[in-house]
Amino acid sequence: LKSAVVRETARQYGKEIELFSLYPDMTSRDLLTTRGTDDFGNTIWRPTPLLRAIQKGTWVILDGVDKLTKDTLTSLALLLEQGQLDSPDGKRMHAKQGFAAISLAHPADEVQWITPEVASMFHWIKIEPYSSPDLKLVLASIHPNMDPAVIDKIVELRDRIDDAIDNGASDSLVEKE
Repeated sequence: LKSAVVRETARQYGKEIELFSLYPDMTSRDLLTTRGTDDFGNTIWRPTPLLRAIQKGTWVILDGVDKLTKDTLTSLALLLEQGQLDSPDGKRMHAKQGFAAISLAHPADEVQWITPEVASMFHWIKIEPYSSPDLKLVLASIHPNMDPAVIDKIVELRDRIDDAIDNGASDSLVEKE
């Protein structure tokens, strides 16, 4: 739901936006390029949503910054603070006008990933989970043609999952995701 709020904000501002889902074993190189193959089986490097946003001057959602290692996360400091980035080939890149990175994460309760160095990289906004009635209203506004009974079932499922987690169904933050 966090990324839906950001997408809607981007839409209201007329901004192009991409989602970049992050994972624990990403390196600073993985933030910019991803390895693939061409039609002939040759290795090629493709830009990630982050690199495309830097080059085009658009917005990118960095979903899961709490999953990154401290070293990988701090590799973003120059970009987030000054709009510059040292690429893996050693070149200094400057983000195009209009670039913005919106980072989404879980709060630092079980896993203390917010160090003083990381804290200075971001402007923090904490969004509390929606109450069930509020979530129904949001879902109905995003999907006006959806059957209200389906919305009720989605919210009921969310509530049951939250209750299970609160009652110890997972042992760590990683399992809660």
